[in-house]
Amino acid sequence: MLISMKSKQPKNVEAVIDKMTANEIAAVLAAVKKWERQVEGDLVIKERAYKMTHCPYCSSPVMRWGSKNGVPHFKCKNEETDTAGKKVCGKTFNALTGTPLARLHHFDKHIESAKCTCITGCLSARPQPFLV
Repeated sequence: MLISMKSKQPKNVEAVIDKMTANEIAAVLAAVKKWERQVEGDLVIKERAYKMTHCPYCSSPVMRWGSKNGVPHFKCKNEETDTAGKKVCGKTFNALTGTPLARLHHFDKHIESAKCTCITGCLSARPQPFLV
């Protein structure tokens, strides 16, 4: 059973689920779990991007500077030069700069690993291996 649903119609979900068989519900649950890690990563990025108002290098105001792979980039508005004529800042950076997730590929997997560590208390008790 293929379900087509617009994001503005979540109230109909329960009515659709009531009509599904156990196998169909299991398939939907598996699909939701597949996307859960990506959603958590997106939420972390959006929260960081919303809070990014000043440059992490010089504390000057910043402006949006596009995005790459879904991660918003910013540019420092400080374009001043020092006595030698060299730019003081004007650096570009992304929403994860200054966090443990900076410069990591597949940061969503690292979020999942950290979540498991917080729940279980140790890395060896993780339910599945951490592969990047």
